Amino acid sequence: MGDQCYKDILERNRSSIIDDIDSDKLQDIYNDLRSANIMQPSNEESFKTGGVGPGIQKARLLDFVRRRPKEDVETFCDILCKRGDAHVVKKYINKDYKQTENNNSNNNPETPSTSASNTMSEEITQKHIDHIAETIAGDWKKLANKLPLKEGGVAKCNTAIKQIQTQNPGDLQQQCVDMLTEWMTSAENATKSHLCKCLRDMGKKKTANEVEQM
Repeated sequence: MGDQCYKDILERNRSSIIDDIDSDKLQDIYNDLRSANIMQPSNEESFKTGGVGPGIQKARLLDFVRRRPKEDVETFCDILCKRGDAHVVKKYINKDYKQTENNNSNNNPETPSTSASNTMSEEITQKHIDHIAETIAGDWKKLANKLPLKEGGVAKCNTAIKQIQTQNPGDLQQQCVDMLTEWMTSAENATKSHLCKCLRDMGKKKTANEVEQM
């Protein structure tokens, strides 16, 4: 499997992988990655910056792994299996790779798997998050309230917003990324269609259209 194929698979299945990695095993995964010389203590510190919870830590870890060579990604997969998350590798990485292989060997590229296409249509990827952060950074708190970032009323949502602001003070784009990552890993309605509806409701129709076309 090539570097780009791995990157595409990890991005396409990003939210599902983040959800399914056992948060209790996160420190063990960090330790194993350091032992394998894939990450340094400074990387772990950056994942934990701002005292964030395991959801955002896993998102940052996955984005780090996604930028590594394929040999490191394969080692990461071995570590997940070792730490009891073999189902993550089997369900989201190996299975997706086999589907990619089948599509590549098909002489008719205009007839991709309908089920795979439908499954991924609501998936929110890092590309979507980065694009939204770049285009609406100054309005991320409005989007947080529209989604909403937290269920249970305005007070809970505002508390979560303040926590994100303290994690990266002055960096509106990173605050937007962290907000969307936290929402994506915890909300039951974290779908692309709901996200685009909220963008339109707050007057960001162009951004919503661009996200839908990605």
